[in-house]
Amino acid sequence: MRTFTILAIGVLFSVTAFAQTELVVAPGLGTLNQAVEANKGNVIYKLQAGGWYGVTAVIENTDFTLTIIGEIPANPSTMPAMIQIGSDALGVPFSKMFNVFRDFTLKNVFIVDANENHVQASTNLITMQKDSTRLVIDNVVFDPLNTNGNVANFIGVNCKLFFTNCLVVRAGTLTHANDGGNGNTFLIQGPITNGLDTMYVENNTFVSTGSRFCRNSNAANGKDNFIWINHNTWIGHKSQFMVQYYMKDYFVTNNLFFDFNTQPWNQTWNSFSPDGNINVGGRHSRFALVNVDTIKGETLPSARKCLVQYNLWYLNPKTAELAISWEKTHTFNNDGVTPIPPAYWMGLFYPPDSAHVNREAGMFGSAAFPNFKAGNLLKIDPQFADPKIYALSDSLYEWTIPAMMTTAYKFDPAKIPPITSWANFWWNADQDGLGNPTAWPRFNSGVYTNQAALTGSIEGLPLGDLNHYPQAKAIWAANKAAIQAHIVAGNTNKILMTGVESLGSEMPNEYSLSQNYPNPFNPSSIIRFGIPKNGFISLRVYNLVGQEVATLVNGEIAAGYHEVQFQGSNLSSGVYLYRLDANGVTVTKKMVLMK
Repeated sequence: MRTFTILAIGVLFSVTAFAQTELVVAPGLGTLNQAVEANKGNVIYKLQAGGWYGVTAVIENTDFTLTIIGEIPANPSTMPAMIQIGSDALGVPFSKMFNVFRDFTLKNVFIVDANENHVQASTNLITMQKDSTRLVIDNVVFDPLNTNGNVANFIGVNCKLFFTNCLVVRAGTLTHANDGGNGNTFLIQGPITNGLDTMYVENNTFVSTGSRFCRNSNAANGKDNFIWINHNTWIGHKSQFMVQYYMKDYFVTNNLFFDFNTQPWNQTWNSFSPDGNINVGGRHSRFALVNVDTIKGETLPSARKCLVQYNLWYLNPKTAELAISWEKTHTFNNDGVTPIPPAYWMGLFYPPDSAHVNREAGMFGSAAFPNFKAGNLLKIDPQFADPKIYALSDSLYEWTIPAMMTTAYKFDPAKIPPITSWANFWWNADQDGLGNPTAWPRFNSGVYTNQAALTGSIEGLPLGDLNHYPQAKAIWAANKAAIQAHIVAGNTNKILMTGVESLGSEMPNEYSLSQNYPNPFNPSSIIRFGIPKNGFISLRVYNLVGQEVATLVNGEIAAGYHEVQFQGSNLSSGVYLYRLDANGVTVTKKMVLMK
């Protein structure tokens, strides 16, 4: 279970904590239901690490706030408290696990949205029924989710969502490219008059997920006020990111999209269409992952901010060529005569060359929308260390072929391979299906080796979920308020966030690197260095075979003496080298980690 840091979200949000009695709930079938029914909102429900909590009915908080927190396991190999959905008399899983009418907080647990007979639930996990309620989900593992692929469905208006440090595995289905019809992977907003007040999604990993990460279904006036999607990792996602109509301030930064939006779509299916004929401009008239439509009655130039910056988006090369190759080599229903229509993939946003037919493309770079900025997109393989990710990437490619025949090209079902023969691209931690998990951790393979990606965020830290890089996350957490202020201000230049502290006003005459102290150390040590003038420097740690194990500084530093803390808690005992590179000067020293 990954370390939980409470939502001290700096300049953006604050959470006030109140002392409240904890009630330790014994594991078992129905014990959580019974405890909530008996105690309502008078306590915080504490679940035992390693305990199983079977849900015997939908849990509701009709007139009280509800907080459920799992105990952090003392041993990382121990599973946290598991909450598993129950079933009706016919063995059909409940329509939801939580029906929420007041604020709801869920932390440090493992959610299994399938019953013990391996039957996956079919609708959303949580329904937020009332206006202006808050949903906080932190350090929660979901594996699997329901066939709709939904964590939360917001019926109430102006709600707040905080989704942090979570892992979502196996959302949606293996049988269709468009899970749940108009469903999505993570969030649906119902037929409402306004959207979310806040959606804050940070440091999460999503593996083997479905279609539509977020969807606001109100085409009339469902405005989302503030969306923050920062430092998340996606591995294997079918299609679409944000299907939104009206967004005020919107930030998509420092994310890693690997095999994201792998499902190509037919040119004629263009519901979030440009102004004008969808055929104008040919392939330019296409879907986008980010839909930033204009807000009715807005005064121009717009003060709204939309930053799509410092992200990585990579597709398996075979998948990336799929629609192009099929257009050249296949016919409709494989009849040998009828051409198949052009197909395409949705990018992170509409490309600038479609501005003549597309509202969104025209907004980026327009004088009327000076705060709409998109760029710094890496299209590179992050080079995951776990080969299983690439094996599943190839399986996703194989799966995409019959899915594309079904959805994009609308082949006669008789011409499509049976669903039972489609490839399986899900990350399965167990071997025995959906509802009886035994393996822990469920996913522990988010580490990659590409150096550009490892320093690709706006802070010079790894892109994606920083929970896979504890030392980098510690640096990020120590500077969180400054980072958020930098992004919210609309800056697109990098900010150096390394945990570096300046040591007074004295100026060095030369570049220097001091011996770390203490040395030997366990698990942390301080490294001091001096630079005589402002400039770009790097301070990195290597093992004795030359492999980089940590980046402590990588960016612009002001002249002066500085120090930075090195955390070696995730490393083995031994001798390490730390090296300062600055303005052509290189200084290297040794240090000893002794556990």
